[in-house]
Amino acid sequence: MKLRVDPAALEELEQAEEYTTKEFGEFVANAFRLAMADALEEIAEFPERYAPIRNTIRAKVLHPYPFSIIYEVVQDTVRVYAIAHSKRKPFYWRDRT
Repeated sequence: MKLRVDPAALEELEQAEEYTTKEFGEFVANAFRLAMADALEEIAEFPERYAPIRNTIRAKVLHPYPFSIIYEVVQDTVRVYAIAHSKRKPFYWRDRT
């Protein structure tokens, strides 16, 4: 499936990478980037793998990192709405859907 990432989700990803690099160093940041790339690839290949969390919206938790990829399948496209930190306000990304 095609993967479409919302600009706000891209910004969240950049912020998460910057924070991880600053707080934990380049080694952990690289591991985070690899985990995120693998997760996005998995979602594109198997979008129905993760159960809906709200109507048709799904989430993949990015273990061991405190982030979830919030997405929805729309026809032949996986739309990523947020790279949500687990400590942020729940469903803050709702207006993006």
